[in-house]
Amino acid sequence: MGNVVSTGSNLKKVGTIIFLSCFCLCLSWLFIGWAIWDGGYFLTSKLNTDPPRWKPSVNDIVGKWQLTDESIKLARDWGTPIPPHEIEFYADGTFRAKNFPKLLEWSGERTVFGFYTGTGTWDFDKMRFKPWAIQMYYDDYVEGFLLPDYHFLQGKEAPYEMDDDPLMFEKQ
Repeated sequence: MGNVVSTGSNLKKVGTIIFLSCFCLCLSWLFIGWAIWDGGYFLTSKLNTDPPRWKPSVNDIVGKWQLTDESIKLARDWGTPIPPHEIEFYADGTFRAKNFPKLLEWSGERTVFGFYTGTGTWDFDKMRFKPWAIQMYYDDYVEGFLLPDYHFLQGKEAPYEMDDDPLMFEKQ
């Protein structure tokens, strides 16, 4: 009789273990599904200040952009006057820039800016755990301007800002 009770007790333990294993497996699949579907945005929003949730439209980008007033002040505080500048994005995926500022070196010793005047192409880009970005290719090589160059978009919806850490651009 003692063996029967311990066998029933063992069956309860086995049943509990199977139930908990199935429960943990279901929770794991639920988390994996969430991570694939929406977790990327969750982590992106934690790593970046205010990323757009969905891909912006071309019309949200097309137009003239300039540095924000705060970015111009920041550059001046670092001893770099910012000349009149702008970048204009076109719907056909091209752009034209005049004195487009790019921070090339940012250290305790010095701050160096480069300025691009010319044309190029642009498109949207999305990297895992990064916000939507404007990916830019410059037609003329300028030392220090990376190819491609990424400017991450900030703002839940238009009008967005383009982040080129620590510089920010806004649509005019």
